Amino acid sequence: MTKTRNLPKDKEAELYQAARRAAEFAYCPYSNFPVGAAVLTADGRIFSAPNIENASYSVTICAERNAAAQAVAVGNRSIVALALYTRSPTPSAPCGACRQFLSEFNPEMEIHCISDGEEVLRFTIKELLPKAFTISP
Repeated sequence: MTKTRNLPKDKEAELYQAARRAAEFAYCPYSNFPVGAAVLTADGRIFSAPNIENASYSVTICAERNAAAQAVAVGNRSIVALALYTRSPTPSAPCGACRQFLSEFNPEMEIHCISDGEEVLRFTIKELLPKAFTISP
């Protein structure tokens, strides 16, 4: 786990708040595990979204992919950081599918995992997924 990060404290606080707020809109009737995520783009914009479950579990949308998709949908593909909030005593890291999805937009993306407890986990996508799948040109 890398100790140093480039995210300014005020932006970090704003990102964490957006992730927590997004979890309020989670649709999670099956797991009862609300998750919120917020991404920070290179131009300073923040996009946030919750997890959205489905009875057909494979079509569930994780909060991380949902937030990143919000940014990409408006043409913003340069994501520099993501805050992942779980309503739990300890933070959770992104699932494997989200790690692969996020690596597409920046393998050096900062990932901050927060929860209702005090612990904060900080990684880059490259640290979480050192051998991400890529298609070479």
